[in-house]
Amino acid sequence: MTHVTERSTAEAWDDAAIGWHRNTALIRAWLHDATQRLLDAARIEAGAKVLDVAAGAGDQTRDIVQRVGEHGEVWVTDVSQHILALAQDSLRDVKGARLQFQVADAQALGLAGANFDAGLCRLGLMFCPSPISALREIRQALRPGGRLAALVFSSPETNPCVAITMRTARQHAGRPTPTPSHRARC
Repeated sequence: MTHVTERSTAEAWDDAAIGWHRNTALIRAWLHDATQRLLDAARIEAGAKVLDVAAGAGDQTRDIVQRVGEHGEVWVTDVSQHILALAQDSLRDVKGARLQFQVADAQALGLAGANFDAGLCRLGLMFCPSPISALREIRQALRPGGRLAALVFSSPETNPCVAITMRTARQHAGRPTPTPSHRARC
């Protein structure tokens, strides 16, 4: 098990695990097209060995397993032990690839030289205090010529879903909308 460098991040995702898991069907539908494009970009194919970083409840893992088939292998990682346990439970019925589960901070995967054909991170990098460190860790886990594909969102202004959700949550919590210089910490 890799050391989790941001304990507060792990705790926050542990707290959110049940809600995230409960809404998997909604999230799956919302991100279906983007997830398929992500897998296409990484050229996920039968027999591949794939690293799924910040896998959350394992929604995209199902799609990865379908593509790699029975001769493939998928390593499923997340910083949250609770959400990873929910992913493991929800993926018990999935037939196909060999699945490995590992609690790991994307910034400290500890998988250098693991020779993955592809590394994927769907909506995880932007939560890393150092996304560059996470990208280095993923790159070190890839075989020469391995591929990395990531899906991220940026500031709330460019992502209405996040902007609306944050504005609503802040209103209900009685908190002001942050100024532009504080938005990176939202």
